[in-house]
Amino acid sequence: MQEAFREFATYAFGVEELRRRMATKGLKCSRNNFHLLLRNKTYIGKILVPAYGNEPSYYTDGIHEPLIEKSLFDEVQDALSGRFPNRPTKNTLKEELPLRGLLECRLCGKNLSGSASRGNGGKYYYYHCTCGCKERFAAELANNAFMKEFSKLTFNEAALELNYEILKDDFESRNKQVFEEL
Repeated sequence: MQEAFREFATYAFGVEELRRRMATKGLKCSRNNFHLLLRNKTYIGKILVPAYGNEPSYYTDGIHEPLIEKSLFDEVQDALSGRFPNRPTKNTLKEELPLRGLLECRLCGKNLSGSASRGNGGKYYYYHCTCGCKERFAAELANNAFMKEFSKLTFNEAALELNYEILKDDFESRNKQVFEEL
């Protein structure tokens, strides 16, 4: 469950997608129960004291060791509630949809999403608008057109070498800083 909390806090996965990933690693849990597990305060060392008489229910510190840091738990609760502080720009992990979130709808101007459809014995990927517009086209055609245009670009060899050196220096200084902090 620690891994599930850490991965969900990256905002890279939805609840169901994460549940499926965790199922491949041995976690057996229904959709509803997985969502409840992500909300369970027992992981941060709390115990629910049920309501009794006129007193309301409340959480108190348990005697067990917390499995999850409170800050991580709070991040996951924010994500589950739809609050996304410092959320990275929308991107996709599906290699068939590399332009997802980067293309713009010609009708409404919003970013296009992407999804797969099944048919004729295979999966077919499409970019489409999620605002109700009828904008929809095959991802393979869009990806190929993008690559065709991209291949027309030429780069100054000296500029490429300079950019490489800058990135290399930056990478090395960041790694050095990380090791010094350890």
